[in-house]
Amino acid sequence: QGHYSGVKPVLAADVLDDGRVGLEAASPDLFRDSVRCLMPAARAEEKAVETAINIGLLVGAQPYFLDPHEYDSLAQGVDTIPGLLSAALFRAITQAAGWRDILRFAGPTFALGTAALRQPDLGYQAIQNKAATLRWLESIINELRAMQQQIYEGESETLDALLQQLAIEREEWLRQRARNDWQEFPLNNIDPLTMRERLLGSRRKKSDN
Repeated sequence: QGHYSGVKPVLAADVLDDGRVGLEAASPDLFRDSVRCLMPAARAEEKAVETAINIGLLVGAQPYFLDPHEYDSLAQGVDTIPGLLSAALFRAITQAAGWRDILRFAGPTFALGTAALRQPDLGYQAIQNKAATLRWLESIINELRAMQQQIYEGESETLDALLQQLAIEREEWLRQRARNDWQEFPLNNIDPLTMRERLLGSRRKKSDN
């Protein structure tokens, strides 16, 4: 009998702005101080899940348990959606008059902003979880419309304040990712948990939220 556990490794914080993908991005520290999302089947034996945990620990990644359906919906926002936004940006520019001249002087900002287009199977992933994709797109469209309205009405102070606050929040996210410490309060030293205790604890935290 097989014991299935879905796994999604998460890259270390110090390579998030690297821009490289595939084998060219390989590094011994690629997953150091990060997390490894685990989605074990309900009937998977404890030893099998412990093996999945230990493989992640070997490369420096801590286990994080999720329901597969929950993961798919959440991950769509940070994996697939950036690729679609890159596609929309690149298409909007290349459909504009004089786009060849524009691309002559497009710099790192544009290159990084469209880098997610290199993600393989982007269209398939977008349609495979269509409901989540549409929800994320609608949310982003609403944000863009709000910014468009602020620009139209000349609300520079409001827009500047929003962008500055978002930049601060992004930097804080990067700091949290680098520390890989998502606890709101410090914890006392406790004995290591078993896989079952970790799994139940993870689910309990989600239910508390």
